[in-house]
Amino acid sequence: MKQWPKDPKKIIDESDLIKPLKEALLFGYQLRRKNREIDVPYSGYDLGKTEKVGCLSRNESLKVKQLKKRDKKLGLLDEILETAIMLGMEQGRRRLRSSTEAVLGEMNFEALLDKIPDKKLRKEILNHHKEILGIRIPSEKEMTTRLNKILAEMQKIQEIAKKPASKAKVHAFKHE
Repeated sequence: MKQWPKDPKKIIDESDLIKPLKEALLFGYQLRRKNREIDVPYSGYDLGKTEKVGCLSRNESLKVKQLKKRDKKLGLLDEILETAIMLGMEQGRRRLRSSTEAVLGEMNFEALLDKIPDKKLRKEILNHHKEILGIRIPSEKEMTTRLNKILAEMQKIQEIAKKPASKAKVHAFKHE
């Protein structure tokens, strides 16, 4: 088995990825090409934006005319395996974007949370956030709005606490 290069930025040529997969398929199965004069039906996803730049759409690449051109070098099986690899690349990019956005959202949340001076309130918000984590991370704008409302309420409470009150009311307020 081949090992990935130590340099994580090194890109492997697609043919080096496809050839061993094709060999494994041919070793384990008797594959015989049929329907050579009919376009191959394909109802799966097309390629991602990055791959579309230099490649035909999957429906176009599986047409008889295109396959005849390709058959001189490789063939339908190679085209299908190449499609699988390119779809995997798009899916990988989507997963990376999704996890990156989650991490960035979490970083924004933590930065906004640090602005709250009241440690108890910060802890309450963090606990509430943990409950919803995994469902949806609020955007920075939403968090800013929520935190501003909380800070405004805190200021109101501080203003009320500064006003002179009878000892009974202050005593009751302290125990709540």
